[in-house]
Amino acid sequence: MRPGGLSEALCNLETAKILHEHGRYNATYFYAYQTAEMEVEALMIRKNEATWAKA
Repeated sequence: MRPGGLSEALCNLETAKILHEHGRYNATYFYAYQTAEMEVEALMIRKNEATWAKA
């Protein structure tokens, strides 16, 4: 997982919320999508199923 992991995902989620409040919907989508990807990756690592770990 990238440095920062879940804490970075939570920061991205907070950024998405702020952008949404200000009507910046394209940027909101980007940060929300990034958050979802990071959270899924964190879950996969927690379950030891990270795709990059498989050879």
